[in-house]
Formats: sequence, C-alpha cells, structure tokens
Amino acid sequence: MASPSPPTLLTLLALLAACSGTTPDAGPPPDTANRGADASGAADVPSTPRDGSPGADVILDAGASGADASGGGVNDAGLDPEVGPRGTTGPTGIHHPGLLSNLDDLQTIKGHLARGDAPWTAELAKLRARVAGRVLHTPSSAHAIYCGSYNKDPQGNTIPECNYAVDNGIDAYSLALLGYLSDDAASSNESLRFILAWADNFKGFDPAGSNALLQAGWTAPWYANAAEILRYTFAGWTADHTRRTTALLGVLLPLVIDETAGASNNWLHSRIEAHMAIAVFEDDAAMLASAVAQWKANTPSYFYIASDAQAPPLPHRVVTRASITAVWDTPTYVPGMTMETCRDLGHQGLGVRSILNSLAIARTQGIDMFAGNDCRARLTTFLEEQAKWMVSGRDPAGACYSPIVITPGANPTHMDSAMPTPFEIGYRLLATAAAPLPNARAAITAVPSTGAARWVQKWETLTDHIDAPK
Repeated sequence: MASPSPPTLLTLLALLAACSGTTPDAGPPPDTANRGADASGAADVPSTPRDGSPGADVILDAGASGADASGGGVNDAGLDPEVGPRGTTGPTGIHHPGLLSNLDDLQTIKGHLARGDAPWTAELAKLRARVAGRVLHTPSSAHAIYCGSYNKDPQGNTIPECNYAVDNGIDAYSLALLGYLSDDAASSNESLRFILAWADNFKGFDPAGSNALLQAGWTAPWYANAAEILRYTFAGWTADHTRRTTALLGVLLPLVIDETAGASNNWLHSRIEAHMAIAVFEDDAAMLASAVAQWKANTPSYFYIASDAQAPPLPHRVVTRASITAVWDTPTYVPGMTMETCRDLGHQGLGVRSILNSLAIARTQGIDMFAGNDCRARLTTFLEEQAKWMVSGRDPAGACYSPIVITPGANPTHMDSAMPTPFEIGYRLLATAAAPLPNARAAITAVPSTGAARWVQKWETLTDHIDAPK
C-alpha cells in the first residue's frame, strides 16, 4: 500500500485558513520522537508539524519552479534539465537552495564577481583569507559537548569545543559559498569534509550545560546553509550526504523547537532561525510553518514602537510584565529600541541578525511574514532610528540608565560578535519605494557590516549588499 504524500506548503495554507490570524498557545516541550529519513535521505514529513506545535499562515510564491528535488547536486556547467533558474522545489513545496540565498541570488553575486564589482570582490577576498586559516576540529564521538554559561565549565575554564562547533560551521558555509562563486570543486569538497566530520561524530550539546539551547541555535544554521548550497549546486553531493547531514541537524533539533524554553531575547531568535533552517533543509513544510508561527508570535516583543505607548508586547510565553521590564532595563521606551539595546549592542546584534536571517529564509520561500502583524513597522523603525544613532554616535535621549556604547567596528563588550547593526540585510529585505529607509542606506556606507563571525553574522556584505536582488 502506498504511503500518503507529505503535505505541501499550499496544502497547509488551505488547512489553516480557518485559523487565520491566530497564534499557537505556548505549551509543554514538544515531542521530537517522530524524526527520521528514508533511504533516499529525504526527511519524513507527517501531516502535522514534526516538532509538535501548530502551524502558521504560509504564502507560497507562485512564481517558483515546480521541479522535484532529487537530493543530487547540480552546477552551472550542467544544470539538471528539471532545475529552473531559481533552483528546484521539493515534494512539500519548499524551494531549494532556499535558506539565506536562492540560486538567483548566488548567480547574481557570481556576475558581480566576474565583472570585478565592489564591494563583492573585496568581500570574496576576505572570505578566502578566512578559509585559508581554517582548522578542522573533529568533535569527540564519545560524549556530548558541555557548554556552561559563556561557554565555560563549572571551574570557569573556557570550553573550546563550544566555539569549535560554530567556527567549523562558519568554515563550512564559507567554503560552500567559495566553491559555488569561484567554480572551485576543491572548496566545495572541503566544505563537505567539514560538514561530514561533524555529522559523523557530533553527539550534541549536553543539556546539563546552561548554554546548550543557545549553542544549538547558533550552530545549526551554519551547517544547514552550507549543506543547502552544496546539495543543490555541487555535483559531488550524494543521497548519503543528505542522510548524514539530516542526522547532524536531528541532534540539534530538540534544543531549538520549543519557543518557551530559555531566555526570550537573542537566545530565542537564534533558535527560531535554526528551526527554520532545519525545516528547509529537511523539506518539512509542517516544521517550517511551526517555525514561522514562532517568528510572528515573538518578533513584536523584541522591538518598541511609538504605538506601543507604555510598553512593548510580551513574548509568546507565560511571563510577567515585571520580569520583561527588568530585561529591557530602561527608564524610557524610545522608538527603535530593542529588548537588548540597554544591555549592549553585541547582544542586540545577535538578536536582530537572527530575526533578519529568519526573514531572509522566508523571502526565499515566498512566505509573507508581515500578514496580520506590525513586524514590518517594528523592523523599519529599528533600522531608521538606530541608523541615526550609529552615524551620529549619540545616544537617544532618555534611553537606558547607562550610555549606549556606539563605536562602530569596535568591541565594546566581552562578546566577540559585537559588530555594527546589520543594516545591509535589513535594507535589502525591507526597503521599498513607499518606505525607502534613507537612514539605513546611509548607514551602510558609514557603518558597514562585513565578514562572518561568531555567532550569527553570515557574510552580509557579500550576499546582501544594496544592489543585491530582493
């Protein structure tokens, strides 16, 4: 007897139409038992989200290719005859490659590089320099990695394996980009070597470590983005590679799916990004709908806008107003502030980047993240107001008990990811003729955000410069 076909994004949209405008109730940690892959490497997709939470309104871009994904690789020299210019579409309606960049994006970047255009050429040189110093840190297959607060053990010693998981993920993604953009099979093979070293040995993050949830949110997107590019652009990718990568992501999935676990700040948003990335790689429409619902339900609580009046919305969980007020730690809510502005700009950058990375994934999938909410207004207000603060170097009046450190490009906190606000990816995703975001555009020149870094900064100038396609 033939097994039923998995639901597509369009099918889920039809099924959920009656519930349009609602958001899922926060519940207990979801059941993750229903995970697996068939012999071809394609992930199982049940009729409800595999992570156990309700779905979301998902709008599929009708203009995308309808070719079936085979799991094999393709390249510019000999595209599979069923692969269109935007790539391919899997059995559930998910587009591939479909995370931070689709095939159109990658081909456009490649064109800029062929012409020697700035800033792409300089950014690719930075990427080459990054991967030239790579070191593969194969994890131990004997135990899970313990990551305590700030990736330290109970005695206060730094645990290097916690950093290695992300460092090698950055290497894998960087090499995957380099392989495609430079037609360099050696780089693609090296990216694959890094992915498989972790896929075949990594036992996960020990949940006893207080940073386990956060580490999973930081780690999964790097490997998923690298594998997504290789799987759909590199002829050396096989179904066995799909199976092994799916297993790697499956180890991380239980730590990212519950929106009520961990802190509601950058921790939550890095995990939503990871949730979406895993769903796309595994071609799981139900899981993707669940992650989209989490983004829509929680993004408003991260940003303050004038219409909030006394206070921003609460996160999508059981929480007191007093506890969230303490997190914001401000005497005055100022439009453009985030939940972590008064903490420091490094942590704010982690939260905003993950929110925008999730929005970028939604763009490649043709999902409308702004239907029925005010998230666009919150994000554009943030970009325009903080651009003024960054360029002028002046704190907004009344915000925060201590001055906000605005030193573009410097490292004002202990976080080595304390980089400038991600104006480039924000501008690319949100600027329109009706809302041109002039302050954000000006800030791209004054405060560029370049390179890749722990924990979530992913070569934004290379992939999301002003002139990149939307």
